[in-house]
Amino acid sequence: MNRKIFGTAILAVFVAAAWGCSDDDDHDHSSSSSGGHTSEFPSCQAIITACHPLDNGPGPAHDCHEVGHDNPTEEKCAAKKAECLATCTAPGTSDAGDGG
Repeated sequence: MNRKIFGTAILAVFVAAAWGCSDDDDHDHSSSSSGGHTSEFPSCQAIITACHPLDNGPGPAHDCHEVGHDNPTEEKCAAKKAECLATCTAPGTSDAGDGG
């Protein structure tokens, strides 16, 4: 009986850990070519492709990643493309641990 309870408790811990570590963004993850993130607009897709791997939380890479997803036209992404590609291809660009 104790083994069953212990096993259930361990399973619950693993489920909770997996749930807590899951990706919390609301984007489609069905495509593997760009982390599941796609756009029909070339400039938006270029921004998504460059910035998604670096988006680890608040910061410039995250802001640019969102530009790629949140702009419904090619023109809006094109206006930010050069800035975002420079941001997301610069050395040390990752938002990891930048605190803000």
